[in-house]
Amino acid sequence: MSRRIRVEGHLSTDELQQRYRSATHPAEKMHWQVLWLVAKGESAEEVARVTTYTANWVRELVRRYNRGGPESVQDGRRGHSGRRPLLSPEQEAELPVALEGS
Repeated sequence: MSRRIRVEGHLSTDELQQRYRSATHPAEKMHWQVLWLVAKGESAEEVARVTTYTANWVRELVRRYNRGGPESVQDGRRGHSGRRPLLSPEQEAELPVALEGS
């Protein structure tokens, strides 16, 4: 039998449920659902079955929330394409001049 994980009291169980129900971004909605279910007393394994996440990811998400509070629930991928820009800001500023000269 695995040890139960616990959600810190940054938000009440009702507030976690409200955040889950009102979230519009799919990943954030799932993160709030995970936290709400764990706060209700579900195990990481039970939450993983419901959400299709792994039990390890459920535990990691709870750890992140416990350390960083509600702000840590945001999807870190939002607004991030996953790759670095091809040009530095200086190169980007020089680009119009370089294109004019060709």
